[in-house]
Amino acid sequence: MTQVLSLGAHSSAIWAGLIVLLLTASNLLGIQASSRLQSVLLAVAIMGLLVLAMVLVLLTFGGWGRRAGLGPSSAHQEVSR
Repeated sequence: MTQVLSLGAHSSAIWAGLIVLLLTASNLLGIQASSRLQSVLLAVAIMGLLVLAMVLVLLTFGGWGRRAGLGPSSAHQEVSR
């Protein structure tokens, strides 16, 4: 999170403390709140993995890598006749 939103010189420690406070607050609110938070965090993690997998598949099979300038360009490919 420090790279997304820096909170100063000790940004990593501040983010860690804020996350611990968030999790503690959800536990104090009860099992239902903790369960909802866990479900949301799991969904975010799964969506992140799916996006990563889609990007890797597209890059591997030339989906948009060449158009985005990430793959080999047609100027560098040799044409075999």
